[in-house]
Amino acid sequence: MPQETEERFYPVSSPSVSQPPPSQDTDAAAAVRQAHLVTEALTAYAEALAAVSSPLVAHPGIWARCRMQAEHILNECIGALLTGDFPESGADAEFTSLAVVSDRAIGQVSPLESVRAAQILTDVALDVLSAEAARLPAESSLGCLSRAARMLSRSVMTRLSAGRIGYEAATLRSVGDANAAHRIRLGRDLHDHIGTSLSLAIRYLELHEVEKELSTPPDPARDRIAEALAVLSDAVRFTRTIVGDLRHEPLNRSLSEAIDTYAQTLATPTTVVDFQVKGDESWIPESHRQELFLIIRECLHNALAHSGASRIVAELLISPTASTCTVTDNGVGIAPHLPAGNGITAMRERVASLSGHFRLSSVPGQGTQAHIHIPLSKTRSAE
Repeated sequence: MPQETEERFYPVSSPSVSQPPPSQDTDAAAAVRQAHLVTEALTAYAEALAAVSSPLVAHPGIWARCRMQAEHILNECIGALLTGDFPESGADAEFTSLAVVSDRAIGQVSPLESVRAAQILTDVALDVLSAEAARLPAESSLGCLSRAARMLSRSVMTRLSAGRIGYEAATLRSVGDANAAHRIRLGRDLHDHIGTSLSLAIRYLELHEVEKELSTPPDPARDRIAEALAVLSDAVRFTRTIVGDLRHEPLNRSLSEAIDTYAQTLATPTTVVDFQVKGDESWIPESHRQELFLIIRECLHNALAHSGASRIVAELLISPTASTCTVTDNGVGIAPHLPAGNGITAMRERVASLSGHFRLSSVPGQGTQAHIHIPLSKTRSAE
């Protein structure tokens, strides 16, 4: 009796001949063969992607989803060749493709890489299907190969179509996030540059009126009207910059000089402002100087405007690895139930944008302390 070969495991495709149902042994052998072919194809696919330096195999997370999707496609087309099944790629395939492309969009992988990967997978799958079809009986090999090729085309196109939708959705979402971040930044800049400047100008004018009513001899070194006009001029200049190109002017003076000047303008007959800098300002990257100035200025402004303090002490410590600032007042403190205002929210956001930490502590009736810590070493290395 002649020895049976694996050819008995493959169905003969013929519309005029009714095939008997395969035995359980036949099903099991086909499943083992299919798993073996899928594993071989996945290995060849990964090697082909690596040979063209595809970013899809460079990141473990992206490759895991890419491999899973390729495995589904290979199982569908190889299964169509071995068992005659011709399943529809349904919602699960589309959902998986949406997730895959979202990962790639987040990882900033070009959609062209997905198209190139699909072409590579198609080539690999066709090589496997052709080699396997050659092992079938001559009368059924062409029909089985045709069926498998149609399944391969349908599987790939279903996932590419879903992937296109996923990429468009991810792109629109990223644009929306960028617009939201821009609006937050713009609102923060308007508050810190214009709102604070206008509040300071009003403060100068109020002090001018108080000194007039008290008949206080004018300080020859202090002209409240001139100071108010200078601050208003700064606000107008920044407004023009916002309208022109939505970018603020750089800090032209040293950070310590700018803060010290601002601190001295806050000083009144009833409030002493003491500011000290320890360390080398050259350790602070240029990209951080403007932001740090606005954060400290807002701390000083809040202390003067809301605390009723007689003394405000600010200290900035600068090291090669971090800058730390504390602003302490002996005022009325902050009631714990009060929500954070725009100024505090803006400070938290600016500190967070510099990968720093902001902490505000207060005891009603005993004053408030703001603590800002901003790391510098990573930023310096990057620059």
